[in-house]
Amino acid sequence: DFQSDAAPFQPLRTGQPVRSGVYVPLLMEQHLLGVLAVQSPDAYAFTEQDRDALLRLASQAALGLHTARLYQQEQERSSQLMAIAEVSRKVAAILDLDVLCRDTVQLVKETFGYYHVSLFTVDAARRQITFQAGSSPLIQQRGTRVLWEQGIIGHVAASGHTLLVNDVLADDRFLADAGLTETRAELAVPLKVENRTLGVLDVQSNRPGAFGEEDVFLLQTLADQIAIAIEDKQLYRRQQELGWVATALLQVAEAVAQSSTPDEILESVVRLTPMLTGVQHCLIFLWSDEEQAFTAVKTTGLPQEHARLLEAESFPQGTLPLLDQVRMEGQVVRCAPDEFLAFLPPPLFDSSHYGQITALPLRSKGEVLGVMVTDDQTDDEALAQHRQTMLTGIANQAAMALENARLYVAQREETWVSTALLQVANMISTNTDLDQTITTVVRLTPLLVGLKWCAILLWDDERQAFFGATAHGLPQAALASYAGQYYSPDQAPLLRRLLHSAQPLVVLDTEAEELAIGPTARLFGSDSVTALPLRTRYRLLGALLAGHTERGKALTGQRLSILLGIANQAALAIEASQFYQQTLHQERLQREMELAGEIQASFMPECCPEVEGWQFAVEWRAARGVGGDYYDFIPL
Repeated sequence: DFQSDAAPFQPLRTGQPVRSGVYVPLLMEQHLLGVLAVQSPDAYAFTEQDRDALLRLASQAALGLHTARLYQQEQERSSQLMAIAEVSRKVAAILDLDVLCRDTVQLVKETFGYYHVSLFTVDAARRQITFQAGSSPLIQQRGTRVLWEQGIIGHVAASGHTLLVNDVLADDRFLADAGLTETRAELAVPLKVENRTLGVLDVQSNRPGAFGEEDVFLLQTLADQIAIAIEDKQLYRRQQELGWVATALLQVAEAVAQSSTPDEILESVVRLTPMLTGVQHCLIFLWSDEEQAFTAVKTTGLPQEHARLLEAESFPQGTLPLLDQVRMEGQVVRCAPDEFLAFLPPPLFDSSHYGQITALPLRSKGEVLGVMVTDDQTDDEALAQHRQTMLTGIANQAAMALENARLYVAQREETWVSTALLQVANMISTNTDLDQTITTVVRLTPLLVGLKWCAILLWDDERQAFFGATAHGLPQAALASYAGQYYSPDQAPLLRRLLHSAQPLVVLDTEAEELAIGPTARLFGSDSVTALPLRTRYRLLGALLAGHTERGKALTGQRLSILLGIANQAALAIEASQFYQQTLHQERLQREMELAGEIQASFMPECCPEVEGWQFAVEWRAARGVGGDYYDFIPL
């Protein structure tokens, strides 16, 4: 009786006054499952027999309740496993990694009803966490940035362990997102394969204490399936990338294989590189050992006026630090746009249209032939790395093709040089006349080398001066002033240097270098002049002057080789002609001496007179072969 007995609790309020009641616990293996409560409005309504019956009933009810709960748990677990299997099946059917991530978060959200689901990939080597997908349209559109070891997701990515926070407001590791204001609980699970953390699956709830051990088990099981799927997709993507790289390099190889000159090769490279890799700009700079400078030979992605300006420039060593670094190190270098563009001509300073700069060496047989510069405007590090792999392969292909083309060109140049020198040798070998020889040389040289004019000066030992022998290509007035004039080395610094030099000397601008070649400066105008000594062994025979219209540039390569060969041939021909003239002079002198001797001998007596009692003996020799010494017998 609740009115007379001091009960430690109040009866259940059911609408009617309660006077008595029996309350039996529902126990199963010492675990309280519930309470069986029987109440009556009458006092002392229950007997001991009622209590015993209710005890037996409670025992049966507890067993039934326990069995029902186990069945419900099994049903829920079965449903969860079926849901996991369904999600895993759908995930496994997706080949694209980006689609996989987007569909996975939507499947998890729709299947398990979480407030928000997001997926991140992890690059442990770079300590980098990349957002891949989120179930919230706002988060999916703008993304979210997570730093290493920062926040719940950053902590899980770094540690590789699951983290459950049922009250995010009480956890310092929680970082609130303006797009997820209702988050109250968060569960982050690592996506792991062979102890490698590939990513993080993060789920959030708008109810505090929403997650339990079953949720942890569920998400860990699901995370394992997702991790395997991501691993498969990454392997599939890598295979695709390798296949694409191989295909791209094959296209480049086929294109450059059909090119026979360096210019055609580089044209193919700058045309194909943006198409195959997606870069916006591609510039190729070649290094010249002779000029010690880089030259932009091919560009793409630039306005025409910028391309013309850049390709007209030469960049000596130290002008472009990025290119110098690549040439010295022989490695790929990446930098911000300003670190490269700031050293280019002013119209190219604007870096707003350029992404991250990548400079790749064109390297062959340990030698850097040039540098290929591209820019990458993507923020996707994986894509940028993929592009760099392709660009490296393209640069290597270009370098090998360029080296082969240069060897081919060098071989052709060597053949051409030999042919040209053979023509000169054949032409001058048939002439023994000095004037004809040097005239032939000055006429052939501009044709073979591509010069504006050519002149030969002969050295006069007696006067110790150069003599203007002949020239071709000069204006008539200049030729008249030049021919037959003597030029003292004391008045012509260039000629004075030739007296003691066996190498070519160059005057890039005769106007800028005042009196560089003395009186000849006014004859040759502002052309660049290459002067070569005509020398055999240690004997100076003269000088060959060659003028070309490329003001400010010296002759190089094939043209200089031909000119050197012609100078050597001319020197030998001049020496041979001089020897021939000397031989003719000696032969003529010898003949004159013989003739004089014959004439002198005709003046001598044919025989000695016969005088009785006398014998005559005569020995006559001219003092110098032919002299004024005579003898005769004079009758008295």
